[in-house]
Amino acid sequence: SDQTQEKKTTTTDNQINQQNETTTASEEQNSKELDFDVKFNDYAFQIINNEGQEFSGCRLKLNDGLFGGGYYFNGLTIAAKDSTVVPFTSITKSDGTRFNSSEIAPKSLFIACGNRSNYFQMN
Repeated sequence: SDQTQEKKTTTTDNQINQQNETTTASEEQNSKELDFDVKFNDYAFQIINNEGQEFSGCRLKLNDGLFGGGYYFNGLTIAAKDSTVVPFTSITKSDGTRFNSSEIAPKSLFIACGNRSNYFQMN
């Protein structure tokens, strides 16, 4: 009876150790920058996902300064190896003001999907 108990404990310990190794490997993978490209014209951003996985629930921050005041878009989904277009009219300040590219130039775009992100400086 004691030997059976001991074997179960060893199996459980091995499973926990394997889970810890797996978690560590995926955390390292998840902490790297998003492999995205960003293009834009007078009306919209085109966000290109160069990775082999879909991202959903992504957040965009446009011209977000040190003290806030930027424009935001939440809930973006972008398929693996695909691109999506986000019209400037969909990007708003917290008070609802829409981004207007004829009045303000896009200067920076921060994209966050889960615990991964990337920052793009516009020229």
